[in-house]
Amino acid sequence: MESYFTLNCLILGDDPSCIFSVKINEFDGVDACRLKLWKVDINPEKEKLDLPHDANQLKPLTRLLRVAIIRPEDGHLHIFVQPPTIELNCLVLGDDPSHIFSVEIVKTKAVGHMREAIKEEKIYSLCDVAADTLQPWKTTVKTLSDNELTMALSAVMPNFFTNEADRASKSHEILQEHDIDLSPIRVKYTTYNTDDDKQYRYFRPAIAQVTNEIGSTEAEPHMQALSCYIHSTSSFAKDNPAFRFPCIVVTLFGKFAVFDNSRCTDHDLNRAVHRLLSRCLEHPSKHAGDFDCFYHHTDTKMRTMVARHVRALRKALQSLSECYKSMLSSTTSLCPDPHLKFLDSEFPDPRFPYPYSYTCMETSSTCHFTYCHQIDTTKPLFSVKTTDGITLCVKFVRRYSKEAHQRCASGGFAPVLHGFEKLPGGWYMIVMEMITEDYCRLWELFAPYPHHDAIATVLRSLHLEGYVHGDIRKVNIMVKRDLSPGFKLMDFDWSGVIGEVQYPMNVFRGKHLWRPDGAEDGRLILVEHDIQTLHAMFPGRTFI
Repeated sequence: MESYFTLNCLILGDDPSCIFSVKINEFDGVDACRLKLWKVDINPEKEKLDLPHDANQLKPLTRLLRVAIIRPEDGHLHIFVQPPTIELNCLVLGDDPSHIFSVEIVKTKAVGHMREAIKEEKIYSLCDVAADTLQPWKTTVKTLSDNELTMALSAVMPNFFTNEADRASKSHEILQEHDIDLSPIRVKYTTYNTDDDKQYRYFRPAIAQVTNEIGSTEAEPHMQALSCYIHSTSSFAKDNPAFRFPCIVVTLFGKFAVFDNSRCTDHDLNRAVHRLLSRCLEHPSKHAGDFDCFYHHTDTKMRTMVARHVRALRKALQSLSECYKSMLSSTTSLCPDPHLKFLDSEFPDPRFPYPYSYTCMETSSTCHFTYCHQIDTTKPLFSVKTTDGITLCVKFVRRYSKEAHQRCASGGFAPVLHGFEKLPGGWYMIVMEMITEDYCRLWELFAPYPHHDAIATVLRSLHLEGYVHGDIRKVNIMVKRDLSPGFKLMDFDWSGVIGEVQYPMNVFRGKHLWRPDGAEDGRLILVEHDIQTLHAMFPGRTFI
């Protein structure tokens, strides 16, 4: 499949209005090492583009993210839009459904491009088949039983019932007739009753809650189901803090049905996550997030969509039930309750994040550690101990300047940086030296701090190396309790390259936290901001 590039070009010395486009096939005949890339902010007021004054040449090792986050001059921001892609689940006619494969394609592409993508994905099995002879069909993998259950729900759910018990009884009957085995159960040690339930000793794969209509009773059905789940698992989960196993919640109210996934997320069981397992249906006249069982029999699209969600429910119930059964049958242990073996030492403490190792920046070796406690309950900041018995500090952040931290640490003005790991989901794990007890935060001192000039000197040195700290505050400066020389700069979350790094969203400022003018969301963090903030912390002082 050929790939082309469309380049917007301008001959050096020409007017910006003379920009023209060329379409080439992957730079045929041009060596990549001979290309010079420039980041340009084109000012339509200027007659000519002047290099290098109007552009910055990009070095080969420059990270594109740094280029992207630079704030252009107001009025000259050029935006490139990447078309959204969709993922299609495909199956070759005659193959088993277990052979379903996925292809990703831009939404704006035609069916012909989809043929090419399928051919490329199945290059070996379709090597002798021309892409233009492939015949794509839109279909849904469902069974007769799914269609029958869909029809039964649409026939019963929209009906009026005199009381909730009748609706619950009829719903239970329909589910049982179509091999979804749920039965009402009283939650142990409580007065709670579920309308339908499925249980394997400590586990609840599913709970169903039925209400005549939303608001027809004092309890909202979703919250009622959550309450049943929490109370039914509280005793077991309290003794097994690694308990995180989900429960599928089926909520039926009026003509609507919702499938959800609930699981405990706090070791103290005060909360449970309640996430929509099936986004269900979105209809022009209905609310998204529910699926409506009241539709005209000629609405084949809606009937098909409901059948697909019914099938998803069946598969989820089956796989989760098999998972719990397997756990209970495969555990063999000499502990008092053999069914708890898989919750013993094999699972880490859920009160702490999952990483238990890092790559040492000095030796490139893997170092393992265990969590001791959370230093600040409002932040993901932890005390850990390595296998060598060394206590370190581990911090999880969304952004961080490793380079600024290392430059300060090299002079002894920041904790030693031992590890820097990029984690899935946009997180970074920072492993650093644990500050000893002879240090405290600057704001904790009652006596005036005499070494303010030393802080200013280190900041100026950092600026000369091309970096800005961005968050100079008393809480981010550790000093000696006895007022002797020596300090540590902390929190390089906002630090970065001068002229590139910007303030994050929701920069706080208030009566007790002054910030200089321009220290606002999305604005560039300036050297002057560091200096002005430092002077504001030591009013009346003179700096060398």
